[in-house]
Amino acid sequence: MSLRALTGIFLLLSLLGCGKSFKNDADSASGTVKVQIIAPGSVSEDTDSANPYAFQIVDLLDVYDLVSASGKYAQFYTRASRSETRLNGTQPHGQYMKNKDGVFIPKNFLTQQIATLYYHSQNMLRLETSLDFETKRTLPLKIVLDTPVLNTNQSENNAFYDGELDAIIFLKYSEENLPLSLNGGVFAHEYFHSIFEKLVLKALKTNQIFSLPITINKLIHNKTLQRAKSTDLSTNADRISKKLAAGSLSLETENVKWYYTLLVKGFNEGLADYWGWQYVHDSAFIAHSLPQTITTRKLDLKTQNIDTLQLLSETEMLSIVYQVSDSEDEKLDLINAFSYLLGSRVALFFKSYSEKIQQERKLSDIEIKKLMNQAVIDFVKTLAKKLPQVTMASNQSELISTYSLMYDFISSQEIKTKNECEFLRAFLENDSKWSSKIECVGTKITAKGEQ
Repeated sequence: MSLRALTGIFLLLSLLGCGKSFKNDADSASGTVKVQIIAPGSVSEDTDSANPYAFQIVDLLDVYDLVSASGKYAQFYTRASRSETRLNGTQPHGQYMKNKDGVFIPKNFLTQQIATLYYHSQNMLRLETSLDFETKRTLPLKIVLDTPVLNTNQSENNAFYDGELDAIIFLKYSEENLPLSLNGGVFAHEYFHSIFEKLVLKALKTNQIFSLPITINKLIHNKTLQRAKSTDLSTNADRISKKLAAGSLSLETENVKWYYTLLVKGFNEGLADYWGWQYVHDSAFIAHSLPQTITTRKLDLKTQNIDTLQLLSETEMLSIVYQVSDSEDEKLDLINAFSYLLGSRVALFFKSYSEKIQQERKLSDIEIKKLMNQAVIDFVKTLAKKLPQVTMASNQSELISTYSLMYDFISSQEIKTKNECEFLRAFLENDSKWSSKIECVGTKITAKGEQ
């Protein structure tokens, strides 16, 4: 049964069986407004909720006018269109009933989307202001609902952040599961893309190495993702490595560009997946809306078809670049699919590292989120400084690898226990550059033999 149907059933039950009196077509409200939405228990105060998503009563803050769906944190558009970088559309109106406790109950699916998305918007924006960075973001956040096509070939069952419009876009949802617009993890994922866009992608626009489409607003077919995940890269990677070493294969400009497209999009997707996970604390948050992704996007080792935490080496990434089709459309699809493969591994590292720190330091959920969210933002700021300085590589050794980026992150961490150090050492040793060459001395990772 779809969540839209459940919404109607729960509303009917609340009217008939809960003993509450309602004021039909309630007058609007402003300021702090209590509204019933559908949210994960980990996001609301009901942290013990057995159901990942359930009806919750929450406070919407700084609302200008509830019915006209306007407030400090979000502005909504339907029937949207674009004129270059300008977003046009109709501002929807919500319909609510108000019970005797002063709680506003959405009467239809559109209103449920508006209320739920406003709540997640305020949470993300308030989180952003609590962290040490500046995106020069313009408020309110622009959100597009149920618009068939906006700069994408996808017409339904997708959500994405559009950097040119500076808007989060939810296409029509036609599956019988949790709609993407009500999925808090998906919203946090797309919101992080806006952070990465403002801090990193804008900084890369003047570097021609990043001239290929780093942001690809297409939902890749699950079979393509499955193909990427199950591809054995090792044999082809060895072959590519030998040819590069012998000089029989050169790093052409376009291949270097595709390599960095894969690198940047992979980290963008991975950090966004981590942001979604930390918000809802659910390793398979996308699967609530798109169940087929449980086999490709869930953040655990088994799903990612690996035995230990590891990324893709530069040789594996080059093997991807060299083996994909000459067809530009198919190459775009495959590079996009492999970027999700890399992204899931990046997200899995940050998730696992977060869990390790929380366990070692006995931190609360609030404490670990605050610590790790700032660490991720600091890492993104590092990427924004390092990546624009990339120059064209003529050989493999000149490429920036996934592990070199992660080494920058690990070097910035204040390691407090031996177990934390061993966790990070084991991760780095998956790369040949550090394999069997580093050790933990106390809480410090050093080259073997150094004291």
